[in-house]
Amino acid sequence: MTRDPRHPLGRILGDLLVRPASASGTGPNRRIPFTVDPAHHIGPLDHLSLLNHPTVYTHLKSLLTPTRAEHEG
Repeated sequence: MTRDPRHPLGRILGDLLVRPASASGTGPNRRIPFTVDPAHHIGPLDHLSLLNHPTVYTHLKSLLTPTRAEHEG
């Protein structure tokens, strides 16, 4: 909900549904057993606004598109 991912309000509220630690798999109740990198903060948006946000699409596409080296390997 904040532009700055380190803002106290954003750390408490997250995106009004998920807090940053839980979303990244580093919360006290859940650990994702692999590195989630790179994390990408988009704010100020709530959880439902993220569903169709063009920045989210662009970031996911860049993460899921194989690089040239991966094609050649």
